Amino acid sequence: IKQLYPKEYVGAMPEGDLNTLYMLLGYVRPKRAEVLGYDNPWTGVSMLASSFYGESS
Repeated sequence: IKQLYPKEYVGAMPEGDLNTLYMLLGYVRPKRAEVLGYDNPWTGVSMLASSFYGESS
């Protein structure tokens, strides 16, 4: 994620780096995920809407 979207990564970097995102993906384990929307309305605030497809195991 850092390499693919460096600007967005820096703007949305939460406390603890991306550990929260990695934890979420570890629970969900989708076959496919799609970013529906991303916004950075204020400094230090980021909003991400995503959709996960496939079975979780």
